[in-house]
Amino acid sequence: MEKKILWSLVAALAAVLMVSCGNGDNLPKEGSVNDYEYIFTVTAEKGEMHIFYTFDTDAKEILWSEEHRPIANKEKTFTNIKEGETKTYTFRIKEAKRVSVKGEVVAPNSMGTKGSYQFEERLNGKKARDKKEAIELEHNGVTQSFEFTSSSL
Repeated sequence: MEKKILWSLVAALAAVLMVSCGNGDNLPKEGSVNDYEYIFTVTAEKGEMHIFYTFDTDAKEILWSEEHRPIANKEKTFTNIKEGETKTYTFRIKEAKRVSVKGEVVAPNSMGTKGSYQFEERLNGKKARDKKEAIELEHNGVTQSFEFTSSSL
């Protein structure tokens, strides 16, 4: 009876270790350097949208797919989406310990705007999280903000 209990405990411990070791590769250590991709897919169903992105990071480089160029840390980037369009913007953040992005959606005219955005974070090439949110701004002057901080923190 004692041997069965002992072997049951050994088997349970082995299972826990296997699961822990298997998931350990997916989770970065705090303070480790990682590569991120922040992907925003934005749809303007009604009206036009202006979207601003600002990154705060210690990354070596931030590459923006829209203009095919590096952007500086804390540089405010701008994009415009017309009614009926869906655009995907990818920001590749290289060798960062921390990443934060703040964004703002603005309705540029009195008609307002309606649509959505899908955010996806990739950490070292693997999907870490995603979020979808509706955008509805009744008239110009109204804004909607979003903020994401790296999932490794």
